[in-house]
Amino acid sequence: MLDIQQSVDYYCQKLGFSQEWIHVDQVGNTAMVGLQRNGIEIFLDRKLNQSEFRLQLYIELDPTNMLNDLHREFEQNGAIIIEPPKMRDWEWTVMVVSDLDSNILKFCGDEREDLKPI
Repeated sequence: MLDIQQSVDYYCQKLGFSQEWIHVDQVGNTAMVGLQRNGIEIFLDRKLNQSEFRLQLYIELDPTNMLNDLHREFEQNGAIIIEPPKMRDWEWTVMVVSDLDSNILKFCGDEREDLKPI
């Protein structure tokens, strides 16, 4: 994360996570933050350089119908939604979201009858 506090704010305000803990380095800078949402725990840490590496993370939800509610919530919160929930040809429903550092979060779940491709 280039700006860890902006990232924490985005994950909490736009994606509904809550901050659980914070680790500060020897000079007092935030080095890592633990976030949690409905049993999902993620760690954000400070990015030390400007490399082009980006994260792509799959987060499986059960039941899958939570994706529509999550999509509505993210829309209302102003999250960066790349693609709304959509059934893939490999029979999983996937919603694609980006964070402020262009990391990709793919929220996914098992097959949904109402989202099957025609």
